[in-house]
Amino acid sequence: IKPALKEENIESVIDDVLGEVLPEILSKNILIEKKYAKNGFKIMIDKIMIMRALKAVFDNAVEAMSSIAGDGKTLSVDAGYDNITNEFVITVKDTGCGIPADDLGKVMRPYFSKKPDRQGLGLFYANKVMKLHGGSIFIESAKGTTVKLHFKV
Repeated sequence: IKPALKEENIESVIDDVLGEVLPEILSKNILIEKKYAKNGFKIMIDKIMIMRALKAVFDNAVEAMSSIAGDGKTLSVDAGYDNITNEFVITVKDTGCGIPADDLGKVMRPYFSKKPDRQGLGLFYANKVMKLHGGSIFIESAKGTTVKLHFKV
């Protein structure tokens, strides 16, 4: 699979995907916090692939917060250029249950899932897409999970 690269406003792409998952986010009483460092930043991406990868990340974040009762559930999305690494970075943080340390190294493997109704392909796909774009994905987890998508620009 080769990405069909086109210059896209990455912040608009993020907003499009957030719009897709917004009904579920609202139904679960999750607050969205967005911080885009540079309005209108454009990078070369395959929009459809990146949208699917972001949706997988957002879906996991929303699902991680689904079991938490009450308020305090937040999905944070930061996007901006990192002058040190010369990369555009999208950071997605949730206040969910987190990923157990034993599972952290497995979550990007195909078919790895702790959920009986899931195939375990979302983060595998996101990782593959980022590699096809010459980028990378990093996941940290403690109380909540942080996923960082790094794009070379």
